[in-house]
Amino acid sequence: MQQTFDDLRRERSTAGGGMLGFVLGTFAETSLGVARENLAALSRAKLARHHRSALVGLLLFLPFGIVFPSIWLDITVVRDLLTGDGGRPNVLGWTMIVGGLLLLPVAFVVTLLPMTRKEPDRKRRLYAVNLLVCAVVSLPMATTLHGIGEELYRCEIRGIPSCD
Repeated sequence: MQQTFDDLRRERSTAGGGMLGFVLGTFAETSLGVARENLAALSRAKLARHHRSALVGLLLFLPFGIVFPSIWLDITVVRDLLTGDGGRPNVLGWTMIVGGLLLLPVAFVVTLLPMTRKEPDRKRRLYAVNLLVCAVVSLPMATTLHGIGEELYRCEIRGIPSCD
């Protein structure tokens, strides 16, 4: 591999091409190859039922797990994509917000399901991976529900005026 890399680098430098383009192209090609090989290995592997449900739960968590931290950290690319004027969400923004919030309980339940089933020996098992994914999913669920409950309490129960 090193010999091939050196030959390609030497060929590129004698042809007058820039090294930055060569390095970036090699990096991109290698990264894509690594990702392709890992995906192929993952598809060949027989995952246990509880691992599959943890993976599905994590995938259902992704819209929330990517968008909301990006908004909180004020990443301008994400903010501009999800808002029309930099403030109020556009259609894509509302879809990601509402969809992400609705997928959180689904991710929690899907991840928890294998631990509710009895195994052939009539016992239930706890799976560390599933518990970890449940913890990751339950944190934003709890904080969101707390925020909604606090606002409802202040605005509806206590009747504080101008409670937006």
